[in-house]
Amino acid sequence: MPHPSKARAFHFVAWLASAALLAGVAWAQVLTSADLSRLRSIGSVALSPDGHFIVYTITMRDRPGRSYGQLWVMDLSTGKSLRLGGDKPAGAPLWSNDSRWIAFRGEDGDKQGLVMVHPDGSAATFLATLAGSNSPLPGMGKPAAWSPDGKQIAFVSATPGEDAAQAGGDPMVITRYTDLNQELFAGKAIADVESFTFVSNDNRFEVEAFLTKPIGMTTTSKHPLIVVIHGGPHGQNGPGFNFHNQVYAAHGYAVLNVNYRGSTGYGQGFADAVFRDQNGDEGQDVLYAVSAAVNAWGSRE
Repeated sequence: MPHPSKARAFHFVAWLASAALLAGVAWAQVLTSADLSRLRSIGSVALSPDGHFIVYTITMRDRPGRSYGQLWVMDLSTGKSLRLGGDKPAGAPLWSNDSRWIAFRGEDGDKQGLVMVHPDGSAATFLATLAGSNSPLPGMGKPAAWSPDGKQIAFVSATPGEDAAQAGGDPMVITRYTDLNQELFAGKAIADVESFTFVSNDNRFEVEAFLTKPIGMTTTSKHPLIVVIHGGPHGQNGPGFNFHNQVYAAHGYAVLNVNYRGSTGYGQGFADAVFRDQNGDEGQDVLYAVSAAVNAWGSRE
């Protein structure tokens, strides 16, 4: 019979060996940052009206920059899937009512827009370029719709209005779109919005921000400041009409919106600068914006 101390030593060594083995297994199975490029996720899914096919999108992250979508269609009778749109990004699929066609956002050479194709991948046709707009007015509804007989398709695309020739700047901003709220705004004071830029804390970027000035602001008046931080972080603020900011301004508040690093509209490098730095320099961008606004308007108005 082994000595009790030797038995304890044996059990201790055995426990260490088991723990080391388990630790090795656990370490081999953990995710690393490199796995992100192989991570895929299902986006939109749509069953064909006749119930024979499923069209779906897959979000891919296997190349530098932002993620992109692949468009696939599955034949439910065989379980096999076929990629649509070639090797180009594609998405936003829409079935015709007779299940003969799929309309989607895709690419043809250097053109991006509306494409239609049969579920078997045949007869792919580029229909029209889809142009966006920098209008601050919200969009509603679907960007495209099939006629009941599947022979026509309607889509939404922006075209220059009568005021476009007078627009200027970068980005181009057209100041007038409609008169929908003319009666609502009649006789009401609307707060001014002024953009400004400042150098980031690490001297890497010129960051843009927007200050909505309080109604009644004078060279001697003092006002509290509200900082409204957009989400995302891949989003952006702009000089367009913001109802909440206008209400705050009507009650005597100044409102600050900051397009901190990670925001869109300033190039891929600026948007990507937020990666692996949660609550870091993008937070400093917001704080520096507050200081810049106080230094600018606190001393001159």
